[in-house]
Order: sequence, then structure tokens, then C-alpha cells
Amino acid sequence: MLYLCYDNEGYMNTGYQRSSTTTRGSKTSTTPAGTVLQGKQQQQKYVPLIMAMHGIEYCATASPSHMKDFIEKVEKGLAASKKGFAYIHVFSPCPTGWSFNSSQSIEIARKAVQSNLFPLWEMSSGKLTLTANPKPLPIAEFVQGIGKFKGLSPQVLEEIQVMVQHRYAILQKLAD
Repeated sequence: MLYLCYDNEGYMNTGYQRSSTTTRGSKTSTTPAGTVLQGKQQQQKYVPLIMAMHGIEYCATASPSHMKDFIEKVEKGLAASKKGFAYIHVFSPCPTGWSFNSSQSIEIARKAVQSNLFPLWEMSSGKLTLTANPKPLPIAEFVQGIGKFKGLSPQVLEEIQVMVQHRYAILQKLAD
């Protein structure tokens, strides 16, 4: 079985409500941003790595901004699904929920990869491989112009940046 999860950070079929995969600081219908709260208070759960650690046949992350990589992973996932469970976590920015012009979708997806907020990797036969290793773009640059991140404090931006760097360091160690 191949399971493709299109992650638009909690906005998939939820009416713009928060989910466990929603990034800290995100403004949603259930985590408004204002003077009392600055969006979602908790860091997101990293579902792809949780899945990979369960020893499934194939696990990967993919983005429409890296289409060749995306297609290769779907092909590998389909092949792996003949032997066991395969999971591909796809980054999918939501223009409506995130408050940006739909013409920016691929650029936002690209910046998510470049900032390592959504790193690209795959795990097959217990081996993790990074499939993109960008010179990291600061999270502050990624969130510019995205309405769901409007008004984040420097402190929250720094907390997100630290989480992203920590998670990427874990992936690098697993890939060694």
C-alpha cells in the first residue's frame, strides 16, 4: 500500500484548523494570532520521521517545487508498496488558508525546502538519504508574505529556526 499524504499543515479538510503538523506560530481558525496568542503554541510533530522510525518499507518527503525528485519517489514508493507499506509526505502550501496569491505556490514550496522547514529525504531498507541539501534560507525569509505567519515575534521566529536546525541535524546524523 502506498500512502501519499499531502500536508498543507493542518488545513487539509479541517476548515483551516490547527493540527499536530501545523507549524508553531501559524494562524488558523482555532489558533488565532493576536495580542494574547501568536497562533499555534506548540511545535509541529514531524510525522514523516515518526513513520520512518516504524520500519516501513519506504518513506519519503516530496515537494512540487522539486518535480523530478517527486516523480522518482512516487515510482520508488509504488515499487516498495508491493512488498510493504510506503509513505510519501508531500508539502502542499494552501493559498486560501495561508493567505497568499496562488501564483506563488511553487515558490513558497521551494522556500520551504530551501529553509529546511520541509527537508527532502527518503528512507529505504533502513537507510536515510537526503535528496536535497540546500544552503539554508532563514525561516524569517520563508515566512515573508505568507498571511498565516503574519505578525510572528522575533522570539517565535527564532524558536522555529532552532527547531528546524535541530531537526535537520538529526536527519544529517541518520543519513551518515
